Amino acid sequence: MEIVAPSNRVQAATAISLSYTLGEALLGVVQYLTYDWRTTIRVLYTPCITFISYYWLMSESVRWLLAKNRPEDAFAVLKRIAKVNGRNVSDEMIKNVICFEIRNASKVIQNS
Repeated sequence: MEIVAPSNRVQAATAISLSYTLGEALLGVVQYLTYDWRTTIRVLYTPCITFISYYWLMSESVRWLLAKNRPEDAFAVLKRIAKVNGRNVSDEMIKNVICFEIRNASKVIQNS
């Protein structure tokens, strides 16, 4: 949810919740069409194999990288995000974002 703007978080949470409901309905349809539980398992798990590729396609969360004291990696991820989105963002602006996140994290820790 951290990559979704605060104004869109309700819609994102609704979409996530709706995906669980649709998945359960799809499970019933697949079971009805396949009859055998072994075939059902094969049909349902085959698309999940594609999730293995996420290891190479998805980057770590910027906040997680900062929490693990890896600001250089967070900088590289933010540069990549800007490039993918077709934005020209200066290195100074990215450094300011990283400093802002670190300051906010330290405030949260102090208030805990």
